[in-house]
Amino acid sequence: MNKIKLKLIAFLLAASMLTSTSFAADGWGQKQSQDTIKGLLLGGSLGAVVGHQSGKQKEGIIIGSVIGSFLGNRTGKGRDTRHAEEDMQRARYEQSRSRLYQTSTARPTPSYSSYSSSTQTDPLVLQAKQRAEQVEKELAQEKERIRAEQERSRLLAELEARERNAREQLQSLRR
Repeated sequence: MNKIKLKLIAFLLAASMLTSTSFAADGWGQKQSQDTIKGLLLGGSLGAVVGHQSGKQKEGIIIGSVIGSFLGNRTGKGRDTRHAEEDMQRARYEQSRSRLYQTSTARPTPSYSSYSSSTQTDPLVLQAKQRAEQVEKELAQEKERIRAEQERSRLLAELEARERNAREQLQSLRR
């Protein structure tokens, strides 16, 4: 009887691998395929335990495998869908970001770790963030321009004072 159980489990494993591989080629995602196999194995194991207690281990393995495969399949499909949506949102964000900064100079962007990932992918939040960063950049440039102008004025005044002082000393020596 032990050989029959092993053959049954080996058959179910082979069938699920072939099935999930063929479905993966027809559009199943990676997580969906993996979770289907995991569900089959876990469901088959649990079904074997429950079936053994009631004296129908083979039926328990089959029923557990089918239910586990189905649940694993649905779970994996949901995970694949989530990952695909996150990838699309990331791509849209990067595309809008590259369009905004095409003409501006590249600079590192601050990290806002307090924002959740769903907030960072909201188009309105992204646009507001990009506008704020652009205005902050303009503000920094204007402050730098004003500082440079003040430094220039201070330096000119200092040099003019040195020139006046040197002329006065030169005139006093010539008298």
